[in-house]
Amino acid sequence: MAQRKPQQTISLDEYRKRYQNPAPPQPKKAKRMVLVKTTMTLDEYHALALEKDFMVDLQAELTRYGFLWFHQAPGTDSQRNQGQSGFPDIMAVHPVTGGMFVAELKRSAREPHQPAQDRWLEAYRLTGAEVYHWVPDDWPAILAVITRLSQPHLRVAIAIATMIGAWAALSHHTAEPIPPAGGPTQVDP
Repeated sequence: MAQRKPQQTISLDEYRKRYQNPAPPQPKKAKRMVLVKTTMTLDEYHALALEKDFMVDLQAELTRYGFLWFHQAPGTDSQRNQGQSGFPDIMAVHPVTGGMFVAELKRSAREPHQPAQDRWLEAYRLTGAEVYHWVPDDWPAILAVITRLSQPHLRVAIAIATMIGAWAALSHHTAEPIPPAGGPTQVDP
């Protein structure tokens, strides 16, 4: 017959400490690359960038320039969200200038676009919002868009130039009456 090990006894306090209040789990270290422009070339960034890292860097720039932005992370409270699939990755509006854009982010230009995503982007384009498909290679152009849409004097200048162009087009219009739908009418003598 095998011998039993003697049972170890612990106090009630020790039991509670060990089993009822376990130590909280230690947070995992983030596996995220941070874009450091002074030590990493753009080509190195492209080679390492993932879509979520790209999104984090974009969100940081939008916040820095004062944009209000929205991004629904995949899987985050998706059961509570309702609506059509394909909503763009980022929607941003500047509260002072009114500059607005929506963008779909991809890891590479070869990554396919979903038809539902294209439907959303086309609908936003019809509202007058600027619409983009961006990849990490577009970073300089992205910064140019963010800078342009956040500067009120540029937005006003563009609006004024548009109005002047419309006025110039109207001023060249002759003041002749518009003929009726059936064509020009002839007056009987």
